[in-house]
Amino acid sequence: CRTEHIIMLIRLNNISPKTNKKEIRSLFESYGRVKSIIKSSRHYYVRMPHMHSAKLAIKKLNGMRWKGQTLVVKRAELNNQSPVCLTQIGVLRLL
Repeated sequence: CRTEHIIMLIRLNNISPKTNKKEIRSLFESYGRVKSIIKSSRHYYVRMPHMHSAKLAIKKLNGMRWKGQTLVVKRAELNNQSPVCLTQIGVLRLL
């Protein structure tokens, strides 16, 4: 995918169950624009439209203590451990 069209999907684990999407958005927007927050049963996904901002957020937030928890922040991966990028047409693997 072309880098200007990539939306990086970030997986956020080990987060307090009392945390809401607004708080997560605020946390990640310190590093750049957030397109959306998706909550699954065990973790959150954060969609950021700029690769550089997303990489910076991952670097700065992974391992950070926040609301009594040590955050685990990584690029979302498919089952074969390939990083994920999203485009207007769906999910693609980055090589």
